[in-house]
Amino acid sequence: MKIVLDLLAFMPTRAHEYDAGLDLYSASDDVYIYPGESELFDTGVHVQLPKNTVGFLKSKSGLNVKHGITSEGVIDVGYTGSIIVKLYNHGSKPYKVCRGDKILLYCPASCRSWKWSPRSRRRNEGKMGSGVRGDRRLMQTEDKASVFPERLRKLRERKRIKRYVLSERCGLSRPMVGMYERGEAEPTLSVLLCFSEIFDVSLDYLAGNEK
Repeated sequence: MKIVLDLLAFMPTRAHEYDAGLDLYSASDDVYIYPGESELFDTGVHVQLPKNTVGFLKSKSGLNVKHGITSEGVIDVGYTGSIIVKLYNHGSKPYKVCRGDKILLYCPASCRSWKWSPRSRRRNEGKMGSGVRGDRRLMQTEDKASVFPERLRKLRERKRIKRYVLSERCGLSRPMVGMYERGEAEPTLSVLLCFSEIFDVSLDYLAGNEK
């Protein structure tokens, strides 16, 4: 995995030798995140992932437990821009993030075992920007494709997460989760990975390949 830093950015580090995740640091100026709000932070870190891998952006457990600061995201192989982190404050007090603070864990993982099948193009291919898959899918039959919208809706309602909040946590435009739940669009692999992490279910379960 190749890492390139912008000027004044901080090199990602591992707290312990065999940790899976790398700590990412804020390269932005000091800023407060107020309760119920969010802020963007530029890490200045560019990563070139190997083929058949993906990078998960995960909340720091200490920030989450102590201050209610969370974040989620997925980096695909094709993205080599600076990693931008959006932190949400679910706590009751403003939280100050200083330049050089640890703000997120970056966890690379292999996806070599995931298999895809060809599919025909849909009428909303590319519609609404990111989050719509136009060429390949996990839902290999129409029956299985119809399972995903209902499972997504039930998982979201069980967690009591609003559609727009789920969209923001996965880096989507606000209407996308509603489109998924109505069967009007199919998610990309990175979006499915985000859903599986948030709801703690497998990709096969989301795709209708297991009960």
